[in-house]
Amino acid sequence: METGIIPPNLHYTRPQESSKAIIDGKLKVVTEPTPWNGGYAGISSFGFGGVNCHLILKHNPKNKIKNGAPSDNLPRLVTVSGRTEESVKVFLDDIEKHSALNVDIEYINLIHSVYSENILDHLYRGFTIVGSENSECTIKEIENYLETPRPIWFVFSGIGSQWPGMGADLMKFPVFAEAIKKCDAVLQPRGVDIINIVTSKDKTIFDNILHLFVGIAAVQIGLVDLIKSIGIVPNNIIGHSTGELGCAYADECFTAEQTILSAYLKGLAFIETEVIYGLMAVVSLGYNDVKDICPSDIDVACHNSSDSSIISGPADSMKELLAQLQAKQIFVKEVPCSNIPYHSRYVAPVGSKLLSYLKKIIPEPKPRSSKWVSTSVPRNKWSIASAKLSSAEYHTNNLLSPVLFEETARMIPKNAVTIEIAPHGILQEILRQSLGSEVTNIALTQSGYRDNVEVLLQAIGKLYNAGLQPNIASLYPSVEYPVSRGTPMISPSIRWNHSDDWFTVSYKTQTLYTSERIIALSLENEETEYISGHVIDGKNLIPATAYLILVWQTMGMLEGSENMYSELSVVFEDISFIRATHMPKNGDLELRVMVQKDSGRFEVTENDTAVVTGIIRIVTNPVQEKILPEFVPEDDEEEVMNTKDIYKELKLRGYQYSGAFRSLKSATKSGRKGHIGWMGNWAMFLDNMLQILILELDTRKLFVPTKIRKIVIDTKLHQQEIRNLNPKDRQIAVYVNKYLDTIVSGGVEICNVKAMGIPRRLPAGDPVLEEYKFVAHRDGAQVSLKEAISLSIQIALEYYQTIHVNTIELIHDSDNITETKLASPIITEILGDLPLIQAKVYLSAPFNRFNDNLFPNVTAKDINNVSKEENILFAVGVELLSINKKHQLNQILLKLKNDGFILTREKSSKKISTASKYNLDVILEKNTGEETLILLKKKAQLCRKTDIIYINNDEFTWLEKLNSLMNAEDRIDDKMRIILVSEGDLENGLLGFVNCLRKEPGGEVIRSILIQDTEAPKFSLQNPLYSEQLQLDLPINVLRPGKIWGSYRHLLLSSLQPKLVRHAYVTQMVITIPLTYAGLSGLRRCGLHHAFH
Repeated sequence: METGIIPPNLHYTRPQESSKAIIDGKLKVVTEPTPWNGGYAGISSFGFGGVNCHLILKHNPKNKIKNGAPSDNLPRLVTVSGRTEESVKVFLDDIEKHSALNVDIEYINLIHSVYSENILDHLYRGFTIVGSENSECTIKEIENYLETPRPIWFVFSGIGSQWPGMGADLMKFPVFAEAIKKCDAVLQPRGVDIINIVTSKDKTIFDNILHLFVGIAAVQIGLVDLIKSIGIVPNNIIGHSTGELGCAYADECFTAEQTILSAYLKGLAFIETEVIYGLMAVVSLGYNDVKDICPSDIDVACHNSSDSSIISGPADSMKELLAQLQAKQIFVKEVPCSNIPYHSRYVAPVGSKLLSYLKKIIPEPKPRSSKWVSTSVPRNKWSIASAKLSSAEYHTNNLLSPVLFEETARMIPKNAVTIEIAPHGILQEILRQSLGSEVTNIALTQSGYRDNVEVLLQAIGKLYNAGLQPNIASLYPSVEYPVSRGTPMISPSIRWNHSDDWFTVSYKTQTLYTSERIIALSLENEETEYISGHVIDGKNLIPATAYLILVWQTMGMLEGSENMYSELSVVFEDISFIRATHMPKNGDLELRVMVQKDSGRFEVTENDTAVVTGIIRIVTNPVQEKILPEFVPEDDEEEVMNTKDIYKELKLRGYQYSGAFRSLKSATKSGRKGHIGWMGNWAMFLDNMLQILILELDTRKLFVPTKIRKIVIDTKLHQQEIRNLNPKDRQIAVYVNKYLDTIVSGGVEICNVKAMGIPRRLPAGDPVLEEYKFVAHRDGAQVSLKEAISLSIQIALEYYQTIHVNTIELIHDSDNITETKLASPIITEILGDLPLIQAKVYLSAPFNRFNDNLFPNVTAKDINNVSKEENILFAVGVELLSINKKHQLNQILLKLKNDGFILTREKSSKKISTASKYNLDVILEKNTGEETLILLKKKAQLCRKTDIIYINNDEFTWLEKLNSLMNAEDRIDDKMRIILVSEGDLENGLLGFVNCLRKEPGGEVIRSILIQDTEAPKFSLQNPLYSEQLQLDLPINVLRPGKIWGSYRHLLLSSLQPKLVRHAYVTQMVITIPLTYAGLSGLRRCGLHHAFH
């Protein structure tokens, strides 16, 4: 049918005697290549299994015209994907080979059709361009594709992107040409030939400012139409300078007519208004650097990036400044702007005229969508009504205001794909430098290139490689199917990925001749190791649903080897779970399954003790057995809980699931619906259905199933549901109907589950109960000795992010300290309550002063034997600020690590001023009623450099500055500080943020000020209130009203104290737990307590 030749049959010599039709000449066996003029042909197939088939085919009469050559002069972009890089390369090579002499548009269109949609698991993508007359070599690229969706950002450039002949090549694309013709129809009555403007090679064409504006706008309109015609739609849109006109068109706020007229009127307003002779130039300095070196008559017009700006001003002043910058080896480049200093104060006179013009063509402005992020309005003013509309006022302001591209471009995600839509990609270098290597930046055009058709096609190919799915066939004239005879076949170009080994499925078919079966379960067995993930209240139990699967398997075996159990639709009824069975870590657990073939009654036993009983029967029409054959709830409650949320909640109730038993992927807060991941294991799937029922219960009690009235399993429906799922993420919806007490998912319906609440096992240790509150540092408030030591240790550990803590307490002969008043045992207790801390607590005291056995976690060690390398973080002494204790204080200072802490127990606070003589700062001052505790710290070194960052919860531009400071190569310096300041925001997350930051590499330079006083002066390093506090070098500093400095600390909750009452009641409760789950917690005796009053 393809060649017009019937191929001969092999090895035929003569017909059989019974073939009378052949002998009589009614039929002929073809033994030589025989010409065939087409028509119908029949094909018969006879199968060994008795299946016979007859097919009638009609040949394709369509012949190739000019070998399939295109009628246009456009090169063909072809994109393909494959599982391996080799498969893509081979396919592209075949395409190039077939197109070497002549491009067959039908062959190309077939490939366009095949790859018009993403093909799962094709991890490599590539493209080639064939049929190009101007290309010196074949354009071909292959990239790895991670199948991760990426946000698409349209970037519209502005002034400076124009160049002579910028649209000439693009006019070959019908969509682009049609867009330019629409613009021409609008501008011709006004005496403007837009086709000539975008195609002319005259180098002076854009000296006319009107030509500049309409030329850029027309090309952007054409490119937007073209890129949208191939199905590429942006997630966000951003414009630079007059590029925001392109944003308005792409956002559908403007029609093509409004867009091109707005550009025309901008140019007209400038022609009609006298503006100084100016200049614009790109400077390789960021806004913060360039603003301070600009003379008073020069403005920063565009904030491009942290190391690029555009300055604008009078020509003479500009030339003088540019010469100075070049002398300092700073890169500068003039921007072609027709000698108009855009985005500066000098174009303000144009504003009123332009506004009146634009209002005539934008009578009812449309709101800007959330896709369009503004670069002409500061982000803190985006919520203002005027900023929300694509109005005459908005676009007038765009021309008069500086371009805030750097500030807005920070919103572009790290994995984005940016598409620059302009006559030339002038922002490519800025985007590459400011957005990072993970962002893919693609410009659709390029000035001065020999053929911009190739540039555009190559850009679309790169978009495909980046993960987008352009409908490339839309770029070209349509092809009529079926394609002509002689079109090359695609299948020989396909290559398979043979890197994985696959095993043939082996079914172990067993036929059961008796109704009893003994099964050995083991966690070491690959088929049953999944049970290790079913842990309830700390015990590894066999799931209730696993017993049912064993019964189901046994029933399948009774039916004979030809039927696999998972193909049998069954109904379970009157199921009772009598007792739980613990799964041993080692060895086998033997269960006995008995099924009565006639009645279907079954029993599962362990050690001759019944575990589960019920009834099972095979059904041919499971739909009739269901209460809700097609139940889908009508409510639209969102499934806000993810896997982590669900199993955190279940863990709090006592269910410590792991592995595939954590297959609930999402659920509503009410627990009425969700999604279960299908792992191919029926026991785990049914268990996850029961889990969502538990989730629906509004209680933190531990529940286990004891009875189920009915379970219907429709295997055919379930398999059909699975086939309809996404192979990459197989999730089956699950619904709960609480009124009918039914759970439905896939082909399974579970009715009337009875669950019983059981007591939980008591935790192994007592919890540490604490409160988190503000504590003033130097108020002299009365606290207990333990609380004062706890506060001091928390401050020290906050300063030093370490898990290895060495402390020492120094007791002198003259110190009136008894064993009960020692600090070391208290330090041991406090550090013991902190997770991960590994502590060494030393006590240096006179020989035989204390009984060492009283303090098992305290080591007696003379301070003279403590080496400097032991890094003592925290030291305690008695009256160390008194004159006669000078030697002891110096001993401690010698052993203390830099910036270490000393807690001294003084009789009063009168000697605090002495601390400065020893180069010590006072951090904390508290009173126990018997003594004053003063926390001291070695004075910090003076900071070489301090960076201030003001943070708030409303906007997060400060994060970029913080990130750059944290990642600066010269940042790691103990004399540098980054201070985070929050003022006017009483509910700020600064404290937790700082704690996290200080755990990051280089986080030791972070300090913070949280001002919780609305009357406090504005933060300034020159204000002693702040500068003196920062000299203490504490990571966290909180200011409260009354100029009180402190921090938030964890303090132990005080124990409830017994008190006399008039009446007391005691209720005696008898706990009855069925034998079923008694093993989970153990039975407890409840005694009766007497009340006296």
